[in-house]
Amino acid sequence: MPEMPWVKWFPSDWMSEPGLSLCDVATQGVWANALNAMFLAREPFVEGTKDQLSRLCRCRPQQLEVAALELHKFKVAIVKWQNDSITIESRRFRRELELLKLKRESGLKGAQTRWQNDSKAQAEHSETGMAKGMADAKHPLLIASASSTGDEDCKGEGVEVNGYPTMQEVLDKSQIIGLAPWKGKDWWEEMDGCGWIDHAGRKIKNWQSVLNRVRTKWEEDGRPMGPPKSKAYSESKPKSKETPYYPGCDPNERKHGNGPTATP
Repeated sequence: MPEMPWVKWFPSDWMSEPGLSLCDVATQGVWANALNAMFLAREPFVEGTKDQLSRLCRCRPQQLEVAALELHKFKVAIVKWQNDSITIESRRFRRELELLKLKRESGLKGAQTRWQNDSKAQAEHSETGMAKGMADAKHPLLIASASSTGDEDCKGEGVEVNGYPTMQEVLDKSQIIGLAPWKGKDWWEEMDGCGWIDHAGRKIKNWQSVLNRVRTKWEEDGRPMGPPKSKAYSESKPKSKETPYYPGCDPNERKHGNGPTATP
């Protein structure tokens, strides 16, 4: 077990222990050092020969022997002698370690149960979604509705028809690759109108690759943010009138409508 960085110490419990109050001061010090050794080892007891325990509890062998007798006599601890070995055990620390073990096991079981429930719920959700999708695809009413409305209606609803993308899919892809929305929409309308055949008469197999090529050409054209205006529109647009120039006149002092004013 990992070491305990700190432990709760209750002075009232220490001072109110009737058996410990009857022990000698040296025995109380031996018992305090023995408790510290138990906390560090995460074990409810210390054991060893008289010489070993005296070094562990920082006392002389004679003091340890007297302390073991007093701790046993006044029922402060459980003390056992076996051949040359002595075992000093704390009843309270044993109960605390057993309680910690039960809490840890309970927490692990609870976490494992939650993990299993979450995994089961996710699996059921996936299976339900797949079953629903397959049922919808085979539903006779939906099949009849799709066949009666035609490909154009399905495309308007965002359903991919004949393996070709919808306009929304093209717009989403355009946003990802940095293509202007108007250019993506214009390309989709062109492809949808000509049956997804390019200018060379080839069938479109990978529309995303073609859309990347469209973006490249659009960048070569200067990344226009709108469709080009027709020539007829540019010719019909009225030209702005230029202010006539009058030689010998100050343009800042010109009076419009009254003719030029000569500069002095």
